Amino acid sequence: MSDLVQSKERGRGTSKVYHVNADQAWEIARTVFRWERTDAVEEHRSEGYMLTSSGESLISWGTVMGVWVEPVNRDSTRVTVVIKRKNPTEVLTSLTEATFHEDFEMAARIKAGRSLTRTPPAAKPQSALPEESTTSKVVTSSVVVTVTWTFANIRSEAGDDFSLVATVKRGDRLTVIGEDGDWLNVRLENGQEGWINSKMAR
Repeated sequence: MSDLVQSKERGRGTSKVYHVNADQAWEIARTVFRWERTDAVEEHRSEGYMLTSSGESLISWGTVMGVWVEPVNRDSTRVTVVIKRKNPTEVLTSLTEATFHEDFEMAARIKAGRSLTRTPPAAKPQSALPEESTTSKVVTSSVVVTVTWTFANIRSEAGDDFSLVATVKRGDRLTVIGEDGDWLNVRLENGQEGWINSKMAR
């Protein structure tokens, strides 16, 4: 992954300034990597950057990724992302620099409007992945996302193994009312509530 650091030093990558402080930007970058199900994140907090990678998928041999978090002032931070294909001849990647910034912006909007409340973790079937923490995140302001998949399932809880509540289609707008790892707690236009994987809506 040293190639990423060298690429950043040569001015490569895509940068954008966000109205969040450096600590918030660091947390949001980790959230985006979690949404994208990347490998373990190698954090170099004192140097202001983190590195990770994604494994082989149906469309790609995988990518290596680096994010640099640089304070502009107390309330603004420049976030630079450098993404390189493991196989340079590939056209597609699992995550692009533009998509990272789109995800970062959405995560920043969610985090800006939420308060954290401690609640007992929801009961999960044994086949579900363990929770990273027992902190449930509740969004207190109105954040609306749009379904990007042709069809997407709304579940009763945050996980693929829970019962189906509804099916939505591309273009449907959902109001985010909470977050749990890779899942968004949403309210449909008809008032029905449930959970959707964050990859299916932006």
